[in-house]
Amino acid sequence: MSRARKTNPDLRQDLSADFVRALAADWKENGPNVIARVREETPDKYCELVAKTVPKEMLISSDRASGDFSDCQSRTALLRQQ
Repeated sequence: MSRARKTNPDLRQDLSADFVRALAADWKENGPNVIARVREETPDKYCELVAKTVPKEMLISSDRASGDFSDCQSRTALLRQQ
């Protein structure tokens, strides 16, 4: 006979809040350096991150203003991520 696990919603919320606080603290300390490192070491992953994070409307607007994709391996790779 199996027993269904009941999770206390308050404990789950506390855990989620703790996780978000820890993530925010880590981001505040390390985020900018990590982004710079990704941009320098793997520009294709950097472009993928931008494509997944920045709203599509902003990318389209930016694309119309500039055709410079020199930091990316290819413009096609960036557009495929959208």
